[in-house]
Amino acid sequence: MKLFIITKRKLMMFACLTVAVVITIVGSANVFANSQKLLPIYCVETNKKQIAISFDAAWGNSKKVQNTN
Repeated sequence: MKLFIITKRKLMMFACLTVAVVITIVGSANVFANSQKLLPIYCVETNKKQIAISFDAAWGNSKKVQNTN
């Protein structure tokens, strides 16, 4: 008959391993999820030599400013 002794160290290692596995599974699920999020266009193939520059001055803040007039 084998006897397993669970120490605090073994319990903490098991808990850390479990958390790491859960984070890995959830993280990979988010990567492969089919999202309908709109992504910006970074480049377009063209024969013309032209450049387009845009600035996100709000750093992604989507709150609209209301006109006070």
